[in-house]
Amino acid sequence: MPQKTALKISLSKAIKCRGFARASFMSSFDMNQSANLMKNTQVLIAAFIVLLIFVRTTLGVFAIQPIGAVPEGTTIVYWCIGTNFDFIESADGLVQKTGAGLSLFTRGLALASAAEPIVERELFRLPYSSFLYGLTTGGEYYVR
Repeated sequence: MPQKTALKISLSKAIKCRGFARASFMSSFDMNQSANLMKNTQVLIAAFIVLLIFVRTTLGVFAIQPIGAVPEGTTIVYWCIGTNFDFIESADGLVQKTGAGLSLFTRGLALASAAEPIVERELFRLPYSSFLYGLTTGGEYYVR
């Protein structure tokens, strides 16, 4: 009988020992999984920031207010490398920067001078955005 008792005790110790090892393995597995998730999140955030920097430095947005030639207006997204335009620009914003008074004539001149480099580098067009137009004119909206 003492041998059976000793066998039960050693068997129960072995089970407890394995259980502890399994619990220890599972907690280290959870820690590794958590660390991997944290690294993946950091990589995604870094990739998103790099994408934003790329978009900001290589793309431009030109808002054309609805006028007679373009009655619905449009917003053009283009490659801005090689131009001296801001990230978001409009003909009225260009006229404001020069200090000339805004009129249909000066708006047409600004649009004509900006049209060639923008159309050559155009990626796609979007509907007119008065919000983007307002950003280029300092929040002022001029009558068409």
